[in-house]
Amino acid sequence: MISSETVRSQDNIAANPDTGQWRAIWQGFRRHRVGMFGLIVLSLMVLAVIFVPIIWPNPYNRVNPDGTLWGVPIGTVDPSNGHVFILGSDKIGRDNFSLLFQAGRLSLAIAFIPAVIILVVGFTIGALAGYLGGWVDSLLMRMADFLLALPLLPAYLIAIRLLRANPRDEGRSYDSYALWEIMGTIILVFVIFGWMGISRLVRGMVLSLRSQPFVEAAQALGASNSRIMFRHLLPNTAAPLLVAGMFAVGDFIILEAVLSYFGLGIPDTQNPTVVSWGNMLAVNQDQAWFLTNLNPFEQIRGYLVIFPSILLLITVLSINFIGDGLRDVLDPRLHR
Repeated sequence: MISSETVRSQDNIAANPDTGQWRAIWQGFRRHRVGMFGLIVLSLMVLAVIFVPIIWPNPYNRVNPDGTLWGVPIGTVDPSNGHVFILGSDKIGRDNFSLLFQAGRLSLAIAFIPAVIILVVGFTIGALAGYLGGWVDSLLMRMADFLLALPLLPAYLIAIRLLRANPRDEGRSYDSYALWEIMGTIILVFVIFGWMGISRLVRGMVLSLRSQPFVEAAQALGASNSRIMFRHLLPNTAAPLLVAGMFAVGDFIILEAVLSYFGLGIPDTQNPTVVSWGNMLAVNQDQAWFLTNLNPFEQIRGYLVIFPSILLLITVLSINFIGDGLRDVLDPRLHR
């Protein structure tokens, strides 16, 4: 059942196409409880991954030299420096609490950056296809159809392996690879296989907008194609692009975890510590097989996988809630 406030906010969006449009979207979104809940949770998560490693740093940036502190349960105290393991330690003795939020920095960065890039690339390709039409439209959309038809996961695995050789084959260690080199490869692959849906969305919208009076007026005044696309068409497609971008962020967070599971994501170099939620799952998965006690105050093994899984779940759910809220505000006819 659509509330009267949501319908009124949709009317306000239609009546205020410029600055008032975003104000009306925000007013409608504030009334969407699930969307606001997702926004609050995501904001808290972003603040946590930024500040928790600063407030509670991990004193063991490499392997903990004290083997008795490897995989210790919640509340253990390091007798050498008095450090308290709030969520226990991982299998090489690093503070699991600090690592969880430190890992969130990489996971969120590697999801938000390609999401922004595919919005730009998808809009540009979709706008060119829809506005110019003809052979340009056919060429770009057939390319999009080809990429959409590829099996996604094998395509990711093969593309990453082609762009970034296995260090073991080159006689190199993961520690010798710069973080930007690994992240750049993953982001590039995410962009290559992530723009097609957005371009099709934009193309459909541009096909309906290019015959509108404001576009014809701009053409009559001699405006260039690039000015028409970015000055007149982009503002009218920005809101749906924002929704698509939010869902893309959630997809990329999960894909990074999947790629790390296959050994092609962010590796845990351990020298110095480089972690993401995905590689925490991959590195600690073997610990879950040796779980004999569900009490984390006595044994932490299984929770080395459970904790990053919970943070992944919370983050992706909050992003999807935000996307659902934006979609309901922008088009309330989608839900009864």
